Amino acid sequence: MMRMTAMAAGFAALLAAGTAGAETLAQRLAGPGSHVAATVALPYEALTLLIGQDVEEVYTGRAVDISRRLDDDRVDWTARLTGLATGPDGPEGFVVSATAEGRAEVTGRLIGLRLDETLRLRVGVDLVARPQFRENWTIALDVLGEATVRRAELSFFGVDIDLRSRLQPGLDDAFEAGLEEQVARLAERPVLRRAFRGVWRDACREVDALDGQGRFRPTAIAVTQPRFGDDGIEIAAVITADLLLGPRAEAPPCPPLPARLELLERS
Repeated sequence: MMRMTAMAAGFAALLAAGTAGAETLAQRLAGPGSHVAATVALPYEALTLLIGQDVEEVYTGRAVDISRRLDDDRVDWTARLTGLATGPDGPEGFVVSATAEGRAEVTGRLIGLRLDETLRLRVGVDLVARPQFRENWTIALDVLGEATVRRAELSFFGVDIDLRSRLQPGLDDAFEAGLEEQVARLAERPVLRRAFRGVWRDACREVDALDGQGRFRPTAIAVTQPRFGDDGIEIAAVITADLLLGPRAEAPPCPPLPARLELLERS
């Protein structure tokens, strides 16, 4: 297993700050002002598609001296990611599983005979992720994962050669480097702004009972950390809004999303 260490200090500081006297969902709803509560639900199929947009589909690599039975040996491999799936791993995280299938071109010499063979390659990928929303609209990920070579054997003149143990170290390095890059990229992108933009716009509305003389304009948005259940992902959001009275022609436009996303505890 490979433990991700990128941003570990920042992630720990985030958790410490989030547990020190944080406002709860109930406290926000009972506080001053007008509040609109909404639940944002995301099925795992949507999460799978979202992750699929951000991962490489084709992986390539090269290794030398892959077998003690071979001389001057080298393997060049290519694998394509297939079968990506996600699901819950307790209320605070999710699992990602995938398979990469492809082929490896093996060259070398066996007892003086030239070897030039193609073998089927199968790699299994399993991840557990613990996401945490941050106030700058980004997501911090704590990830534990591994990639395992499940099939990489060849037979040459009756000699069976299993390359899994020789390919695994190189795969470990490439897999960990790829994960670190994905986690760092996610931490820099305010992906939550797009997710909650529709909820914010829905709160910017006219009050029908006031016959064009009143409307809500949102001033703040607060959300809970995501909760992962059997049927999907749920996030509770609370929009705080002001009631503005006056003619429609004098109404200010709907304001943009604030620079800061406020974070709430569920209870």
